Amino acid sequence: MAKSDLICWKCGASLSEIKIPLSRLDACSACRAELHVCRFCSYYNKNYSRRCEQEMAEVPREADHANFCDYYSLNVNAYIDNEKSLNSDSKNKLNALFGESESETHCSELSANRKESSKSDSSKQKLEELFGTNNKKNSE
Repeated sequence: MAKSDLICWKCGASLSEIKIPLSRLDACSACRAELHVCRFCSYYNKNYSRRCEQEMAEVPREADHANFCDYYSLNVNAYIDNEKSLNSDSKNKLNALFGESESETHCSELSANRKESSKSDSSKQKLEELFGTNNKKNSE
């Protein structure tokens, strides 16, 4: 693993300036997240009741706070962009539910935008007729 590949588990910022092995006091310079935490460990698994695959490890109170775990093993793939993954997962599930492909979804978004712009043109015309903005310009 190259030091340049290491990124923060919380914000995704580069940790190339951090010395490996991590000390308990190391923190991300971008978001100040502690780095010697369960969430940044290769044994961390949110599907386990103890959140750790290492049976002998003592379970800390919080997975995102620094600890003294002797089994700590750095996980370079710990960062997950939650916003992107949640959005894409949700869209994929909706598309699967309604049987739409990505191209159909894009086309429906375009047609919705066109309908919205024609509605606004129609509304503007009605307002001009109601308040007589075209008539005032013509009479002056």
